Amino acid sequence: MLQVVVAAISKRKLPYPTNPSQLYEVSKHEGNNGRVLAHTKKLKFFDKAAIVENEGNYLAKEQSPWKLATVTKVEEMKLMINMIPIWIFTLPFGICAAQTSTFFIKQGHIMDRKIGNSFEIPSASIYTISAIGMIISVAFYDKILVRVLRKISGNERGMNILQRIGVGM
Repeated sequence: MLQVVVAAISKRKLPYPTNPSQLYEVSKHEGNNGRVLAHTKKLKFFDKAAIVENEGNYLAKEQSPWKLATVTKVEEMKLMINMIPIWIFTLPFGICAAQTSTFFIKQGHIMDRKIGNSFEIPSASIYTISAIGMIISVAFYDKILVRVLRKISGNERGMNILQRIGVGM
């Protein structure tokens, strides 16, 4: 990715080619393990990394990857950049999910865990209560609720995907 950025910045003053087919790409059989990504119009600035300079002087294949990138490499980088918002918005959920186990242990350590006079539940095992609850709710949904919803809605899955997302299953 850094090679594409460096090549695009070094060619920032060059004009865009009139036709995207003028951008540098190797054939399917030469490199890329037989896969070539098609050119897109998004994030057009990075397309400058695939502009071939001084076409008559030497072959494009002999140029440094820091000065010339293939369209496939440019498109791969564009795909990675397009995934950044997804990563940003899923990160808080992942952080919350990762911290629930430690929160349950801390909470369990403080609360009264004694059953009777002699038995005390270990604080680390309190997290298993939520896991058991999740297993029971998924089994209930799969075995009972889907059958009822299938009869009501006529949908093979009981609910369509958007309804499941809305309910939280």
